[in-house]
Amino acid sequence: MTGMLLERRSLEFNGEIEDGDPPRKFDWDQIQAQLARLPMRVKGKHPSYRGVKIKHNVHVKLNWTKLSIFYELEYWSFLTLKHNLDIMHIGKNVMEVILNTLLINDKSKDIAKARQDLKRLGIRSGLWFGQTKNGKCSKPQAAYSFTPENRKFFLTDNDTNIMGLKSHDFHVMMQRLLPYELQQYLPDEVAKPIIELCSFFKQICFATLMEDDMLKAQIKVVDILCNLELMYPPAFFDIMIHLVIHLPLEALEGGPIRPRWMFPFERFMKKLKGYVRNKAKPEGSITEGYVAEEVIRPNHTLKYI
Repeated sequence: MTGMLLERRSLEFNGEIEDGDPPRKFDWDQIQAQLARLPMRVKGKHPSYRGVKIKHNVHVKLNWTKLSIFYELEYWSFLTLKHNLDIMHIGKNVMEVILNTLLINDKSKDIAKARQDLKRLGIRSGLWFGQTKNGKCSKPQAAYSFTPENRKFFLTDNDTNIMGLKSHDFHVMMQRLLPYELQQYLPDEVAKPIIELCSFFKQICFATLMEDDMLKAQIKVVDILCNLELMYPPAFFDIMIHLVIHLPLEALEGGPIRPRWMFPFERFMKKLKGYVRNKAKPEGSITEGYVAEEVIRPNHTLKYI
């Protein structure tokens, strides 16, 4: 049974089975050894370089091309989590890509070049097509799309562009609204991976996270993305889709997502932008408005931070 499944799955791609190892994770000593091998460079376009930016040395196999200025901090080299992936922007971009592709609008990833990639790779011949008008498929036939036949909840069929949605709108739509809509209008085998992805984002946003759950989520998200690769073209999988894989492991290092996401900071920035009265000097306007309101209401910032 397993052999038949592998054979059927291999036909969806190039007929070969990928048995390579995942990317290797470097420990602290290995990272420090690679950083020590980096050449000392003068900042900017130094005259000794003849005003030309130094290119990456392909003969030196390193993961970095220059030493970050943060390594001048004494504690920086010992941090296990040196960066923070913002789930607010990742969820917003992932949700936007999914909706645009489902609706086959102007920002859809299912375009002529994506179908040509499938033909060039020799995979999924059922999704190949010839010359199209304006570089887009004039009659979407993909099973993963809201085609005019099953897109019954739209008033018009000629305008499916998404306008005016904010990051929190995409957040709510992914975790609350989209799973229900997918069950109503798409086949189960198509809707299931997207619903599982929405459930993954809902789980990762919990106020309390368990270590065992994050380890299981790390394995689950790999299966979800593999199932999505069976439906969507290669152009669908940009860097934002890839960053989803790192969220569970980052949660193990940094803890729950809520104290680290950008929602409160974005709201507070909107509050500060409201103080601007003189657009020629926005910093002064923000300072005067903030100080004035702080004198009137000393604790007015608590609800934003």
